[in-house]
Amino acid sequence: MAYIDMLAVAFAEAQMGFAEGGVPVGAALFDHNGKLLGRGRNRRV
Repeated sequence: MAYIDMLAVAFAEAQMGFAEGGVPVGAALFDHNGKLLGRGRNRRV
């Protein structure tokens, strides 16, 4: 998996957070082989 594809996962999370009315911050964690380990975003409480 290319870095741009990894970044796209985090960016999609940020877009979802923004659409929910929150701050557009997203994150994605990958292992050294490019396997997605976790993803998340800021959520409004």
